[in-house]
Amino acid sequence: MLAAASLVLTACGGGGSDDGSGNDPVAYTLSVTATGNGVVTSSPGTINCGSTCSTALPEGTTVTLTATAAANHSLQSWGGACSGQSATCTIKLDAARTVSATFVANPPPPGPPSPPPPPPP
Repeated sequence: MLAAASLVLTACGGGGSDDGSGNDPVAYTLSVTATGNGVVTSSPGTINCGSTCSTALPEGTTVTLTATAAANHSLQSWGGACSGQSATCTIKLDAARTVSATFVANPPPPGPPSPPPPPPP
């Protein structure tokens, strides 16, 4: 079974100022979609989902994503702003980003070896 987790970062902000200075803080929305047999979590711990979730984090936040596969599955690879097969990926929220994590089922273990042939009569 194939599963994919997609992470989409988009800028948000505008509207009123938090501190009255007229300078709105910039935040990025971190949206994660995970399907199939695995979950994606984050540190800071705002993302923990196996389906769809999102959070807004301040610009410049460094986020470490961790892909955890279900039993008998594994992370095949990251895509987008992350790459490779390590269980973790670290990104800095300084622009919109897309990240995917693909989980696959592990192949079944090999069967037992064939018994030796019987001895000759």
